[in-house]
Amino acid sequence: MLDRKTRPEKLSNAALVFLILAPIIVFNYLVFILNPHNAGNSIAYTLQLIADFFSIVTVSGLWVTILLDALTPAHQQHSPTRARLFLQEDKPTVDVFIPVAGEPLAMIEKTLKAAVAMPYPHGVIILDDGKSDTVKELAARYKVDYVRRPTNKFAKSGNINYGLSHSKAEFFAILDADFVPKPVFLMSLLGYMEDGQLAFVQSPQSYSNTHNFIARGTAAAQEIFYRYVLPAKNSSDSAFCVGTNVIFRRRAIDEIGGMFELDHSEDIWTSLTLHEHGWHSLFVGRVLAVGQAPDNIIAYFKQQKRWAQGGFTIFFHRNPLLSRHLSADQRVQYAYSALFYFVGFSIFIYLVLPLVYLYFGLSPVRITTSFAWAYHYIPYLAIFYALPILLIGRLSLAAVATSLATFSAYIEAFLDTILANRYEWITTSSSSARAGGLLSYIWPHIVIIILSIGGAIIGWFGVNDFVITSINCFWAVINAGLLGIFLVKGTERLPVEPVKQATAPLVAKPKLRPQPVRPLRLQ
Repeated sequence: MLDRKTRPEKLSNAALVFLILAPIIVFNYLVFILNPHNAGNSIAYTLQLIADFFSIVTVSGLWVTILLDALTPAHQQHSPTRARLFLQEDKPTVDVFIPVAGEPLAMIEKTLKAAVAMPYPHGVIILDDGKSDTVKELAARYKVDYVRRPTNKFAKSGNINYGLSHSKAEFFAILDADFVPKPVFLMSLLGYMEDGQLAFVQSPQSYSNTHNFIARGTAAAQEIFYRYVLPAKNSSDSAFCVGTNVIFRRRAIDEIGGMFELDHSEDIWTSLTLHEHGWHSLFVGRVLAVGQAPDNIIAYFKQQKRWAQGGFTIFFHRNPLLSRHLSADQRVQYAYSALFYFVGFSIFIYLVLPLVYLYFGLSPVRITTSFAWAYHYIPYLAIFYALPILLIGRLSLAAVATSLATFSAYIEAFLDTILANRYEWITTSSSSARAGGLLSYIWPHIVIIILSIGGAIIGWFGVNDFVITSINCFWAVINAGLLGIFLVKGTERLPVEPVKQATAPLVAKPKLRPQPVRPLRLQ
C-alpha cells in the first residue's frame, strides 16, 4: 500500500465532520450575503463580495484537496524492497547542490558539513551567486566543488542550471544554504526514484528557530500545508517542488530544457512544466532537513512576495485551467495554488470595511435584525479559525498576526506581476535586509493601525446603530492590535549593519522563458 509517509496525517473524526459541514456553512452565509435585499452601500457591498469570493475560493481549495484525498483509497505507489535494490544494485549517482547568495558563512558551513557527512556516496557542489572568496575557501576546506557563474541572471534557477553544466550525476538534490540535512536525507528520498517516471521527490520544510515570533507564525501557517495539503496532492499527481529538500531526476530536467528560468518561484514553474510533459512527482512527509524561517518583517515579506509572484505569474501567464497537457485534477490543484495569493485583497478589504463604516457610516449589508445576520455570519467566520485548531490542534497569535499582515506583500506582488516591474532577488535568510528600508514595507500597516484607532473613537460620535457600531469598533481594535503586535515583534531582529557579502540585485525584468520545444510526452 501507499507508504504512510506519502499520505496526509489521518484526519480526526471532528475534523472530517467539520470539513464536510463547512460547505453547508458557507452556503448558509451566501444565502444571506447574495440576497439583494440585504445589500447596503453599493460600493461597500461590492468590496464585501470580492473579499468573500477570494476567501471562499482559498478555503475551498483546502477542503477539496484534503477531502478528496481522504476519500481516495490508497494505491500501490512505493515498494521499500524495490527501493533497497535500486540503491544497492543500480547505485544511482547523485550530486547535492547548495545554492548560496550572501548568506552568513556560519550558516553555509553548518549545511555543508551535514551535506558532506551523509553516508550515501554523493558529490557536493556549492553554487555561489554571492561570489564570495570566503565561501570558496570554505568549499576547498571541505573538499567539495565550488562553482561561481559570471552573472546572476535568473537568480536561483539560473544558478542551478549553471551548476548542472558542472554535474554528470543521474540525480541532483537541492538544499538551500539554511537547510541542514539529516544523515538519512539522500537514502530516504533517492529510493523512491526506482520509479523511472518520477521526476522529483519533495520533503517538507521544517524550522528550528520557532522561538521567534515571525518565524513561529511562518511555521504555523505552513504546518497545515506540509502535514495535509501537499501530501494530499499526491492523489492527483500534483505535488510540487518547494525549492529545497528535494531530489530531481536529471533526465527529466534535461527533457524540459533545465529548471524553469525565472527570477522567482522557479520551483512551482518547473513542477508545472514537468507535469505538462507527463512526468510524475511525489511528496514524502518526513522531515529530512531543518532550516531557518524568516525572523523579521523584511525577510518575511520578501519570502511571501516571492511565493505570491510565483502564483500570480502562473495565473496570468500560463493559467493551468487552460492547459491541455494536465489532467483535470492537476488543473484544479495548480489553479488553487495560484489563486491562493488573491487572498491578500480579501484581507485588505476586511481591514478597510470597518473603517468605511466608522468614518463614513457606509455598511456593506443592511442588518435589519441582529439575529438573522449573526445566524449566517458567525458560523461562516468560525470556520476560518476552527479549521487550524481541528487539523493541528492550535491557533497561535503569531500565525494569525503574520497571516493578517501579508496583504501588502501579496498586493505588491500582484501589481508587480501586472506591471512587469523589476524584481530584486534577495534570499529569505540574507542579512542584507536592513532596517533602513523598513518603512517601505510597513507603511500600509501603520496607516491602517492609525485609522483603526481613530475610527474606534470617531465612530461613536453621532451613532445611528449601536450594534453595528460596536461590531465595527471591535474589528477595528482587533485589527490594529494584531498588526501592532506584528510590527513590534517583527522589528526585534532586524539587522542594522550592512554586510560585506551581499547579493548583487538583478536589474532585468522577470522574463518568462519560452516553453521547451521538445514534443510533449503525453500519457
